[in-house]
Amino acid sequence: MLNMRRKTWMLILALVCAPGASKADLSFLYDGGGGTHVGKDFTLTDDIARNVNRCAPFKGFEDGGLNGATTGTGCIAENGGTFILHYSYHSASPPSSSSDTYFESGFCRFQFHATPLPAPGGCRGTVVTGGRISSFRQGASIFKCDRNVTDGLAP
Repeated sequence: MLNMRRKTWMLILALVCAPGASKADLSFLYDGGGGTHVGKDFTLTDDIARNVNRCAPFKGFEDGGLNGATTGTGCIAENGGTFILHYSYHSASPPSSSSDTYFESGFCRFQFHATPLPAPGGCRGTVVTGGRISSFRQGASIFKCDRNVTDGLAP
């Protein structure tokens, strides 16, 4: 167990302290609109080769949309050309709104080209809102940004 923790911390330190690391926020936005999901201080080096076969926590918020919170994991595949993200999101809508129970879980895949960001891709997932469950498929893109954490709406 201790060995596993040590390896996890070594990976986190490598991602955060890597030469050429960018402390910018990594964000994704659906092609159809909605808010921007901002992963605060999600560190990727500008040199994708340094990030190949690595994963890191994706923790943040939605700027706009339903102003909720996002948590998940982002990884760069072994081939260096694919970034995958699995996330869970819960809205911060007021209880009186029609979307007061909005919850979403998704899996996204983005393809790097000549430069790592911005990168096009798409997501699929499940939405639970108002007691109904549905699924979705949506185009999306990831990009670097610099956003402040918003206060959102009171639950």
